Amino acid sequence: LLSFASFMKAQDNRWENYIDPDQVRTIVEKDNHLFLPTSAGLIEVDLETGDFERWSKVNGLPSNWIMAVAFHPLTGDMYVGTFDKGIAVRRAGEEQWSLLPMPDAAVHGTETEYGVICLTFDAEGGLWMGSYRGAHYFDGTEWKKYAQVYGPDTDFDDVFDIKVSETGDVYAASEGVFRLVDGKWHNLGPWDESVGLLYGFSKQKLQVDKEGGLWYVMGSIGIICYYRNGAWERVE
Repeated sequence: LLSFASFMKAQDNRWENYIDPDQVRTIVEKDNHLFLPTSAGLIEVDLETGDFERWSKVNGLPSNWIMAVAFHPLTGDMYVGTFDKGIAVRRAGEEQWSLLPMPDAAVHGTETEYGVICLTFDAEGGLWMGSYRGAHYFDGTEWKKYAQVYGPDTDFDDVFDIKVSETGDVYAASEGVFRLVDGKWHNLGPWDESVGLLYGFSKQKLQVDKEGGLWYVMGSIGIICYYRNGAWERVE
């Protein structure tokens, strides 16, 4: 009873859910609103009023375990990636959620194997999904998996972040940083003379700056590196 009471509270003869969103994956800003994917649903905050709303299984999302959120650059539709139930879509101006058809491997495999880790759109509205089984691209009609790797012998399974530059270059964070070249992933490093390839396990983030440089944050080992003109620099 005490455990149940810690999650629920009675007020005005009705129960309210107080699930604790203890893990915030990232913060996305759009139209003066913040969107926070958490372990207890998607939190939407109005920056003008301070009001917030939590989207969860109670009001339409297929899962409370939200991993990522991204907005279609042409339509404004919101795409929400979950750990266990694929991708939910809310069309601009609507309140209802629908499920995006997933790759065949996701449909016929286990739920968590193809859990979404990250989402990002390119300028044409194509959707990149990083998952626990590599990188997939959705062109609006069909999915395609990009799994081929050339260069150093490294794994490309768990894809923790994907970014697309203004020039269309696609980068992914897995065991190191990869760039997509002619449909294959090329490992860019970074490498350390003493330990070899540097990568940050689950807590990895990428960011492309206005000059085209690439920032690589490895939160689990506390290292930040910067890539530009074919060379890495470790930021101390």
